[in-house]
Amino acid sequence: MIPAQKVWRLGEGEPSARKLLAQEVGISPIVAQVLLNRGITSPEKAREFLSAPLTNIHDPLLMEDMDKAVARLNKAISAQEPILIYGDYDVDGMSATALLLIFLRKLGAKVGYYIPRRLQEGYGLNKALLKQAASKGFKLIFTVDCGIAAREEVAAGGRYGLDFIISDHHEPLEELPPALAILNPKRKDCAYPYSELAGVGVAFKVVQALGAARGYSGNKWWRQYLDLVALGTVADVVPLRGENRILVKYGLQALEKSERVGIRALLEVAGLAGRELKPGHIGFNLGPRLNACGRLSRADSGVKLLVTSDRKQAEELAQDLDRENRRRQDIETAILAQARAQLEKKIDLNKDRVIVLGALDWHPGVIGIVASRLVELYYRPTLLIAFRGGKGRGSARSIPGFHMFDALCRCDDLLLKFGGHEQAAGFSLAEDKLPAFRQRLNEVAWEWLREEHLHPVQPIDMEVKMADLDFALLSSLEALAPFGMGNPQPVFACRQAELTGCRGVGKEGAHLKLRVQQDGHGLDGIGFRLGKLAPALREHRRGVDLAFALERNHWQGRTSLQLVIRDLRRSRTS
Repeated sequence: MIPAQKVWRLGEGEPSARKLLAQEVGISPIVAQVLLNRGITSPEKAREFLSAPLTNIHDPLLMEDMDKAVARLNKAISAQEPILIYGDYDVDGMSATALLLIFLRKLGAKVGYYIPRRLQEGYGLNKALLKQAASKGFKLIFTVDCGIAAREEVAAGGRYGLDFIISDHHEPLEELPPALAILNPKRKDCAYPYSELAGVGVAFKVVQALGAARGYSGNKWWRQYLDLVALGTVADVVPLRGENRILVKYGLQALEKSERVGIRALLEVAGLAGRELKPGHIGFNLGPRLNACGRLSRADSGVKLLVTSDRKQAEELAQDLDRENRRRQDIETAILAQARAQLEKKIDLNKDRVIVLGALDWHPGVIGIVASRLVELYYRPTLLIAFRGGKGRGSARSIPGFHMFDALCRCDDLLLKFGGHEQAAGFSLAEDKLPAFRQRLNEVAWEWLREEHLHPVQPIDMEVKMADLDFALLSSLEALAPFGMGNPQPVFACRQAELTGCRGVGKEGAHLKLRVQQDGHGLDGIGFRLGKLAPALREHRRGVDLAFALERNHWQGRTSLQLVIRDLRRSRTS
């Protein structure tokens, strides 16, 4: 028996609506159904989504305080006042910092940058650094991907004689910092039409507005920065809908052809040079290499790589990041093994609906990745804590139905501090509070989570026959790209397929390679991390239901259709 661990949720709607949209737009009914599942119901919106023209991005001056920010930057450039870009240590923050640094230098600005150290300083502005910046003659602090909650720090910086432009995309608090300009499309008083920009997206709007104010026209001059915009936007896992999707669509093209020696060196070490790039290449290849330096050492290396014009330096930095990423992977593997062993020994998942684990000297910069991996494996809200000296720094990842930030609010008397949002959070606590913390979270989980919450959902766009699957359909589906959060790759279901072959492939047979057919139509498939199913599948050849995405497989000069298996199970009637 093949276990069905996921709940399939079919999004198929009214056949009449699907047929009408397909006819009016001139697309396949299957593609029409995918659009309907994404809430795109009119022919006009469908055509706009399919074409995604670059002209559909918004006027940056619609963002609240943009005029103030541009005026203050122009004043600083003209007067040669030193500007400090203050970024974050993730890929979004690095990309945004690099983007502004490159453009402001091009305009002749006197500009430097600072990225805080994750382990020593933590996220966001800190007063000591601001005092030091003022003593070094900086007059203007420009934050990217941080600062929206830094009321005390901005107030302190004002006493040091500093002006602040805050550019951020995180949720604002009721009381904003006392900054000269605050650029955040999530501000309640902001009329900007799209609120889901990444930090680098907000920085890009500043570049657009500042360039226009200084006489730049058209879009050719700013298209050269879309490689950095795509890098940070995809890595930060913001929704790839609306303006983000357009920026990433053209940004991936710019990334493939980027003339930045640092990006070319990064593509080379990642084995992606000369290849067509997709968001997954950023999420699983480029992003982790850049993030590794922010997690383990200093994110300065990532910014240096993105801004350098020295080929040798770029190659050395890219190799360093590659080594750091391998070290990060080794640390992650070790912590994951320790966490799983501790879980199996200490936690009964029939009783605990939240996984809370801690250990001495786990790496605080890596436990968030491990928490995400445990959520994938066990589908429970997961909190991991790295203890040292009686105190712990924690990272949390959640599942739908369990609002992590609200859950931590229910534990505020047990925590030293915390912050985050629905699906992820960070926190700190004293080591002796761990048992009470675990108990409290599980009490909340039993209150909030029902049995159906504890099973991952696999959305299905439509049931299809294997005879429907061809290159024409795939080409039409590719027009819906780039895929990512908010615009997932279409997934289809095919029932009662015959399994004609399967085996484990990759390291230790981790992945599943198979061949299926239905009514004489056969295709190969690959199921990542599903290799453990191979023995059971070999005993059950007929009547398999598949959930899959459709992709091109390039191998030895030949291109073929391939099913990317998301889930599979024994057919009910077989």
